[in-house]
Amino acid sequence: MRKIWLFIKRICYLIGLCAKESPKMILIDGFFGIVVAMQSLLYIIIPKLILDALIYDKDGMRAILLIVALGVGEAIAEHVLAFISDLAGVYNEKVAHDLLLRLSEKATRVNYGAMRRHEVIDKYQQAQNATFGLENKVAVLLCDFFSNIVKFVTIFAVVSTVSGWMALIIVVLVFAKMFVMDRANDKDMALRIRDNSENVHYGYVTELCQKLTFAKEVRTYNLKPFVLNKFENSKNRKLEIAKERIRVGGISAVLESFMDMLMLAAAYVMIIVRYIKGAVSISIFSVYLTAVSEAYHTISEIMRVGVLLRDTNRQVEQYIEFMDFPEQTSLKQSDGSVGVVDKPLVVEFRNVSFKYPGTDNYVLKNVSVKFSPGSKIGIVGENGAGKSTFINLLLRFYDVEEGEILLNGKNIKEIDYDEYMKLFSIVPQNYALFFFDIYENIAFDRKDDKRCDSALNKVGMLEKVEGLTWKKNTFMSKWFAKGCDFSGGEKQRFAIARSFFNEAPIMIMDEPNAAIDPLAEKKINDSIKAIGRDKLVISISHRLSMTKDCDMILVFEDGEIKEKGTHAELIELGGVYREAFYTQARHYISEAV
Repeated sequence: MRKIWLFIKRICYLIGLCAKESPKMILIDGFFGIVVAMQSLLYIIIPKLILDALIYDKDGMRAILLIVALGVGEAIAEHVLAFISDLAGVYNEKVAHDLLLRLSEKATRVNYGAMRRHEVIDKYQQAQNATFGLENKVAVLLCDFFSNIVKFVTIFAVVSTVSGWMALIIVVLVFAKMFVMDRANDKDMALRIRDNSENVHYGYVTELCQKLTFAKEVRTYNLKPFVLNKFENSKNRKLEIAKERIRVGGISAVLESFMDMLMLAAAYVMIIVRYIKGAVSISIFSVYLTAVSEAYHTISEIMRVGVLLRDTNRQVEQYIEFMDFPEQTSLKQSDGSVGVVDKPLVVEFRNVSFKYPGTDNYVLKNVSVKFSPGSKIGIVGENGAGKSTFINLLLRFYDVEEGEILLNGKNIKEIDYDEYMKLFSIVPQNYALFFFDIYENIAFDRKDDKRCDSALNKVGMLEKVEGLTWKKNTFMSKWFAKGCDFSGGEKQRFAIARSFFNEAPIMIMDEPNAAIDPLAEKKINDSIKAIGRDKLVISISHRLSMTKDCDMILVFEDGEIKEKGTHAELIELGGVYREAFYTQARHYISEAV
């Protein structure tokens, strides 16, 4: 009983969701179902009226008028259905996009750390797969299911007047067929889950075979046999699943066909026997024959739609599972403001320790540090020392569980998340540039040519951009007609320009000079120096030349701040920083010599 209640609840949830996105879709699909049902019933009723007019009333004119009415009604119904179908397609497509958009918006509100966990990624992918076609399932529910239920109730009433036994046989065979289809659907669903899981791997190896992104590695390391072997293995696994689905479907189809044959045979025998005995007239006989034939097709359609709705129930469950996933904490003050933006920003880590979910080792251990307003902070250390985690916590990609991070004395968890993120301009280590034009990559939807030019100039790219045929309207890929490919260093400078354009009070740069030549690096460093004293700049870099002019340098080691101070203070200290700095300096000098 609980399963039935959940099934009804989820189907109602889906209908309500679609109605919220597009009420017209629900009305149009519902009207379509009514027209289809009425169209089918006319073919049962009007032939009887025509036979009655000819045989009993001897009224040829009425029979002709009924035939004409049937033809005209059919023509009108077909045109109406075609129009409604086209109109429904437009609204169904709108709902499909809206459902996917809701899912994408939800993903942006889920904690960043959670979205990196496998089980959450798996839920998101399942929800994405479930989203495709959900709107069509609603259309099927409102059109096919509704119209066939109306037809079946009417037809069953007609058939039951002929013979209660015939009605009972039909009901028994219907339930038997439903049982067979249900078992087959269970097995098929399990196989589809396996197939969906394999599709992730298959999609990736197919991409390896097709995308130019991997061409250099494939050619350089002669990976063709390796990649093709991966592809073959995945393809074979998918083939085995497909064969098993065909086997299960074939057995089910044979059993269903056998029960269909019994259903039709029993119905026709009983009708013919009653006609021979004179229990029914020729016109009633015609109605019964048509009704039985329609009953057979209607029952098959109801079962097909029933299986489809059962599948839909699982899709809705997957959609709801992700949509109900806990979101990033977002607390607003009573006045709706952050409460700290209008002041010089003081950032403080107080006794912060952190380990990633599902792990036992601390990545940060009892970190305490305070940044003065407008400071230029450099963060250095070996890979895995905790530098990026430090930044991830400040950006609330993960929430601190031990200790606290304060902004002007307020725990950042108590600040509205969306407003809090407006305080930052970020150049992540793995930055993303989009295949839009240069202007949109830097400014997005904020139109300000002057600021955009200023940002490009600060990273030394304005002259380059102005020399392009389409200037700032050049797309960031040759895949587009007005596109252009840029070097890795140029792309990185565009990413940095984006952060300059944003003009947020806190700028965070994670390895901003990794792919940049020394001259471009100097220009960017000079631009950072010129930033007003009201802005806090935090830079992570392995190239220590970028940290020389910082107000404070943090040296991370094994999750702890090993050393802290200015460049001069750390050189005088003679510790880890000094050794790393002079090692790099000797390397550059030896290269120059």
